[in-house]
Amino acid sequence: MSKSLHNMTLTFLLLATLPCSWAQTPPQNLAKPASSRKHAAILIFDGVQIIDYAGPWEILDSEFDVFTVSEKLDPITTSGGMSVNPGYTFENSPKAEILVVPGGGSSRVGASGVGSQMANPKALRWVQEEARNAHYVMSVCNGAFILAQAGLLDGQTATTTAGFIDLLKTVAPRTKVVADQRFVDNGKIITTAGLSSGIDGALHIIDRVSGRGESQFVAVNTEYNWDPSGQFVRAQLGDMPMLNTFVQLRFQLHARPLRYDTSRQFWHSEWSVETKQSVHDVMAALNDTVANRDHWSRVNTGSDDESTSQWVISSGTWGNWKASVHTEAASSGDGQLKVIISANRLAKQ
Repeated sequence: MSKSLHNMTLTFLLLATLPCSWAQTPPQNLAKPASSRKHAAILIFDGVQIIDYAGPWEILDSEFDVFTVSEKLDPITTSGGMSVNPGYTFENSPKAEILVVPGGGSSRVGASGVGSQMANPKALRWVQEEARNAHYVMSVCNGAFILAQAGLLDGQTATTTAGFIDLLKTVAPRTKVVADQRFVDNGKIITTAGLSSGIDGALHIIDRVSGRGESQFVAVNTEYNWDPSGQFVRAQLGDMPMLNTFVQLRFQLHARPLRYDTSRQFWHSEWSVETKQSVHDVMAALNDTVANRDHWSRVNTGSDDESTSQWVISSGTWGNWKASVHTEAASSGDGQLKVIISANRLAKQ
């Protein structure tokens, strides 16, 4: 056997003995002695969104000792039905330099998920006490509502998942709520937008603690296409000004998306709807939602075509847009309708 082939064989055998995630990256316990690693505590609760806590865990685990905390040690059930055993309770959790508060479920006090924690004095007290000495406190998605309920967003700038931007403005009137950032860093308090934004927030914490090279290294070896400038902002995409209409199509009419292109400047979507309703009835329902729930103004085109409507909106949260909604019988027939929605951002007035 040649020397080069022998070396290649040894390298392959070494890589084959490592866990998948470390085939490219050394095991974390070889990077730093465990005693020097800071702690990162993640709050979990029934209804917590899986990616909200698992995404930051995966990232922070490269630099910190990460653990979960819940009110009790009983298994919790996540939003997707995953069963998770908390590592600690509020009473016995180690002090942590980093506190992560994920989202999931409702953002209204007393409802499921986040809402239950907003009405839980033990959870709020624990968050307040942990935040007092933590170096960084980060919320993910509507976990921002827990921080707001705990009084931690007063006087801060914050964001949350796109669909709850306006609600957070109401719940946290002493907070400047923004819709144009993937994460907001106030120094100690960091809020991120929805779902995968928690990964960006965790990378940002590593960026601040250990430097840009370390955060880029972690991102690459997690195979995550990280943009530190956070240019992808869900709340700025073209479907957000028509959020209730989108929800009606997807979850009430059970429409199937045939095409879904959206950016900061436009939204073009095509939907297949299986229904016994006529084109006229579906259009009437959509028009009512656009006008009364999404608050667009209808444009009088002078046309008698009841299958198409034109709209404009000027929103402090979403910006200025024009849109068209069109419904027609699908070529396949058999009770199938096709809905087409196109929206384009208008230049600032």
